[in-house]
Amino acid sequence: MSIEKLRDAIINSGPTNEQEFDPQREIREYLDYLEFLYKNVESSIEDLTSDGLITLDRKEIKITEDDLGQYTASSLNINFNNEKVAFIPEGTMFIGAKGRVVVIGPRKKSVILLVQSHASGFKDILFSRKNDDEIKKIDWKWVLTNIKSLNSKSERDFIELNDDTILDLLIETING
Repeated sequence: MSIEKLRDAIINSGPTNEQEFDPQREIREYLDYLEFLYKNVESSIEDLTSDGLITLDRKEIKITEDDLGQYTASSLNINFNNEKVAFIPEGTMFIGAKGRVVVIGPRKKSVILLVQSHASGFKDILFSRKNDDEIKKIDWKWVLTNIKSLNSKSERDFIELNDDTILDLLIETING
C-alpha cells in the first residue's frame, strides 16, 4: 500500500511554478546582509575609530557550501592593543537561518545569526511552518545568540543587534 502512495507522490511531483533556486542570488543576498551587519558594527564604534583607539580592516576569505559552491566574502577585524575581534562569516545555508557569523575575541567566541524578523528564539525558527509564498516575503534580522541556548527553556534566545548590543558583544568578547 505505501509503495503505491510513494509511486503516486513521485508521479505527481513534477515541476512547480516556484522560483528556481539561484545560487548566485543566495550568495548576493548573504553578502548584502553581511555588508549591512559590518556597517552597523562600524557605526557603533565610530568614536573609537576616530580617536585612534581601534583600527578596522577586512580580509577576503573563501567559503564553500554544498549547494552554493565556493565564493568569497569579507571578514571584519577590529584591532586594538595588539589584539583583535574578528567577525568571520560562515555562510548562508543553515537550517533556520539565512546566515551565520562567528565573532572571535581574545577571551570569548559568540555566534550571530541572520533569522526571520519575527523570531525571538530557536523554537520560532525550527518549528515555523511557512509556505513558499510566505518565505519569499520574510524580513530578516541579525541576532546574537549563544549556542548553549539551544538547550535553554527560555522563550527568548536571541538578542537583536543594535548599537548597544553590538557594544556589549565587543566588551564580552574582549573581557570574557
